[in-house]
Amino acid sequence: MRYRTQRSFRRTPPLVAGILLAGSMNAAPAPALAADAYPVRPIRLVVPFAPGGGTDIIARLIGQSLGEAWGQTVVVDNRTGAGGVIGVSLVAKSIPDGYTMLLASNGPLTFLPALSSKLPYDPEKDLLPISLAATQPFVLTASNASGIQSIKDLVAAAKAQPGKIVYGSGGAGGASHLGTELLKMLGGISLLHIAYKGTGPSLAAVAGGEIQIAMGASRA
Repeated sequence: MRYRTQRSFRRTPPLVAGILLAGSMNAAPAPALAADAYPVRPIRLVVPFAPGGGTDIIARLIGQSLGEAWGQTVVVDNRTGAGGVIGVSLVAKSIPDGYTMLLASNGPLTFLPALSSKLPYDPEKDLLPISLAATQPFVLTASNASGIQSIKDLVAAAKAQPGKIVYGSGGAGGASHLGTELLKMLGGISLLHIAYKGTGPSLAAVAGGEIQIAMGASRA
């Protein structure tokens, strides 16, 4: 499989870095396109998580800049579920013509492939990386009702109530999930996990007092 539109990406501003142009290796060959003609129709930018999270916000900023640079509409398409697997699979199986792209985090691209051998895609064979878009620090948030104001408070509360404190993540196998599991190991505590369809919904659950804590990417 060859991507005949790659040269056109050199015209994009630095903000565009990090999108994954992808298509299935078993898909029909993409039609030849003149580099100076691309793009000639709207582009779909798939985000494998729910709206409101860090990945979604970055995708919308990138999509706006792409639209201005290319003179075409860039539609951000949130395809949630299975920790990002559904959205990534959609892109991996798409026609490799440069009109379906992916903006995803480490979870479905590096963590899940290391944890499972039965994914419906191979990120090294089915996706063509363009560049890194952004890096985001992770922060631990707690609901006001929980009374947790520090890691020390969390450890103390979790040891007093083993398995009773609930934490949310953006999906099983993602950074927010594995990061909190690492915190559990380091602190020697037991927490109950609930996986959401993205970081945005998990943080909303914390703000609404539905769960006690969640780890998410900082938007600063």
